[in-house]
Amino acid sequence: MRKRFGRGGEKWRGLSAIKTPGKENRAEDTDNQDDVLRCAHCRHIITRRNQAITVAGGHEHTFVNPAGLVFTVRLFRHAPGCHWQGKPSREFSWFPSYVWRLALCGNCGNHLGWLFQGEDEFIALIAVAIKE
Repeated sequence: MRKRFGRGGEKWRGLSAIKTPGKENRAEDTDNQDDVLRCAHCRHIITRRNQAITVAGGHEHTFVNPAGLVFTVRLFRHAPGCHWQGKPSREFSWFPSYVWRLALCGNCGNHLGWLFQGEDEFIALIAVAIKE
């Protein structure tokens, strides 16, 4: 499903964690290497599956930027393997009332997505830029 968000777009619906049925998010799960998501370019650990969240009704969204480029992104509460670049911008934000900054791989510097900051904070990682 393709969604287009921008100025005057869909209203904020809040964040919620995605829970796997029958599996609790336990501290010991954080050491599980099967749980990690990595930079597709250099394999640096970016985040973990248990950090997945939903925003505006979904974990995965497809957006079109002003240049016409299409991005499918997946949303996460934390991505400690990223670092942020640029000043926060409201221009063409896909999530109304949120500013964004670029999210880059903390190892190789590849563009992995965007940090969104507003009443809350979350990271939208480009689906093809992260791998298991």
